[in-house]
Amino acid sequence: MHTLRTGLYAVLALGLGLAACQAYNMEEVDPQTIVAVETFGTYSRSKPPSLLVVQDRSGSMEACFDQAPFGGSTRGCRRGDDSTDPSRRSRMEVAQDVMARIVESNANDVQFGLVMYGYDPARPRTNCGPPSTVAIPSGESHQDVAQAYRSSPAMMEPSGGTPTAESLRRAYELLVDPDTGTPLDPERKNYVVLVTDGLMNCNAGHAVPCTCASESDCGPLKYGEVGTPSSPIQCLDDADAIAEVTRLREAGVPTFVIGLGDVFGGQSLATDVLDALAEAGGVPQEGGAQKFYSAADPDQLQASLEAIIKQIAAPCDYELDGPVCDGRLVKVSLRIGDELVETSCAPDPGEATWFFAGGDSGLDAQRIVFSPPLCKRLAEAEKVEISIRGVENACEDASSGPACSLATTP
Repeated sequence: MHTLRTGLYAVLALGLGLAACQAYNMEEVDPQTIVAVETFGTYSRSKPPSLLVVQDRSGSMEACFDQAPFGGSTRGCRRGDDSTDPSRRSRMEVAQDVMARIVESNANDVQFGLVMYGYDPARPRTNCGPPSTVAIPSGESHQDVAQAYRSSPAMMEPSGGTPTAESLRRAYELLVDPDTGTPLDPERKNYVVLVTDGLMNCNAGHAVPCTCASESDCGPLKYGEVGTPSSPIQCLDDADAIAEVTRLREAGVPTFVIGLGDVFGGQSLATDVLDALAEAGGVPQEGGAQKFYSAADPDQLQASLEAIIKQIAAPCDYELDGPVCDGRLVKVSLRIGDELVETSCAPDPGEATWFFAGGDSGLDAQRIVFSPPLCKRLAEAEKVEISIRGVENACEDASSGPACSLATTP
């Protein structure tokens, strides 16, 4: 997401202009209208964003993911009764296949990195392993990431608990300067995507009583029950995980969240926790049933990843420095290559080239989004020039909602 608060993010080669207390004549705007903010910049594909994948490889990733027998070879998967189905693929095997293809096909548009968690071959299966850094995002890191998904022993034999918070701390260490609290690579935009099939645990110091986070129960407790488990590492460690994605977001590194598997279908403890995690990460899914990206089958996993990459690989989402109805209306000017592209806004996204973001709770008066067809053009373009102007006009009070037009109010 890009913002008018500080101009466009570092994925753009920026030019930023501010015009305050100045008459500015704009089409359909009274000549005395004051321009509150003007942001302009040139988007270039020469500095692709970085995306650090934080991949769950816990024991539950052996659970069956394919709904029907798989046509190719498979390592098999674990059914709900702990028996093995040799004809279907596990969550891990599907993630390996989809992630490797996504990384390889988008290597020119995104710099990929990888942290894996939930496995330690030197410890018993029930223990929690430390996160493992496979690659830090760089120009050639996609090769190591794709290779790890295809053949790493840790991917082939998932095991252990789900130390999500510890792994997100590792992501912070890899991407953020501890002294300044800003990205180590400020020349590009940095993102994290968490791919997980279960709730976070593995905090040995967690207070009890607590909520059981294990699908296979917590000794005397059932999944989701509150009480005293057989070990604190079985406690739901959501507060620490949310704190870590919040810390990443505040450092300028948003976190996407993908919930892998049917455990995240419908309303449940798991969906509530991942929704909160996605909101804290700063890039929640727009228009979906949940705020995180749900992947209940292989096609959904691929679609979620493609949607995330499309969002970060082109400037399609902007945040204004204040709600429109604080006295700001916006006008978007856009040039793709040498072509001046006409833009328009409408309450119905299907009728506009840009629109105000929103969901079930109504439109967000502080965020504008380019339409999917236009966003696709932006993602494929070599050069894009964007100008977004905000003016003090219209919107008598915040209850009137965001406005598309720059025309003066009657």
